[in-house]
Amino acid sequence: MPWLPAATALVVFAGLATLPLAAARAESPPQPVAAALALAEPQPGWRASRVIGSPVFSEAEEQVGAVVDLILLEDGRVAALVLGVGGFLGVGTKYVAVPAPAVRFLPGPRGTPRLVVAMTREALREAPAFDLDAESR
Repeated sequence: MPWLPAATALVVFAGLATLPLAAARAESPPQPVAAALALAEPQPGWRASRVIGSPVFSEAEEQVGAVVDLILLEDGRVAALVLGVGGFLGVGTKYVAVPAPAVRFLPGPRGTPRLVVAMTREALREAPAFDLDAESR
């Protein structure tokens, strides 16, 4: 049986060939967990779930609408807040996208933000409508 020693040599050679690779894996330090992906401490700001549904006020303290959605940029920053203005119980509501820098976030009751815009209810009603059903958004 001359093939047995050759087969044994092949198995031994294959086993030896993997030893340096296994040793290299054992010697390499463990990869650190991506700490940047998980926040251990609360960050300043508000959760989206607290912002969506929040009333929006004018500088004259008049409620001018409510936040119905957020528009995010590719890097995760908020580009605009979509407000529902006018209407009653959702009927006749017009949606308007207001640039995020135009909205002031102030501390409000029970941990919710108090959102203020420098626009009147009439100015928001006259602003261009935002299409919530557009496929590109």
